[in-house]
Amino acid sequence: MLSNASSIAIIVSAVIVSTAAIVGVQTWRREMTGKARFDLAKRIMIASFKFVDDFKWAVNPFTRSGEFVGRVHEQNETDAESQQLNEWYARSNRLQQLFDDLKIIQEGHWESKALFNEAMSSKVEEALTICKEAYGELSSAISTYFDIKVQGAKTAKQYKDQDFLRELHKTIYGVNKDISEKVDKVVGDLGLALTSYIR
Repeated sequence: MLSNASSIAIIVSAVIVSTAAIVGVQTWRREMTGKARFDLAKRIMIASFKFVDDFKWAVNPFTRSGEFVGRVHEQNETDAESQQLNEWYARSNRLQQLFDDLKIIQEGHWESKALFNEAMSSKVEEALTICKEAYGELSSAISTYFDIKVQGAKTAKQYKDQDFLRELHKTIYGVNKDISEKVDKVVGDLGLALTSYIR
């Protein structure tokens, strides 16, 4: 009788310990998943908000003289060429911050597929797509505009399609607010959605 009671006690204690271990592991897993989601949401939010600020800086119409200090000057460069090349250099350098922000958002999007639900991952993807489009449009405008302006400075000839140049200029110097507004809206919406993981 005593041996049966001790066997039952051993079995009951083994069940209790096993149950406690399973509950403990599940609790630990939930906590780790919650922390991973929190960290990811925070990282994506910071990079997205930083992209918005960096985009505003990238299209800021004012260029400081210190922004083109590192540019290597070509031999026999005219003042007109220098002016355009300096501006091109400064504007291109501003794009680097946007590119760095996009890398973080892209990595966050990949992680979001594993950690977030499908709807949230889609919101991250939508914001990433809009930000990439804004970056691409600005980068293309800078490259095209300054290539034309430098060639014009070298040849002293005016580009034939001035309307096209004006549109590029509006994009580069933030006169065209459509891009910024689109980025602001999608990042704002994403930020609101991600707060559910941060609270």
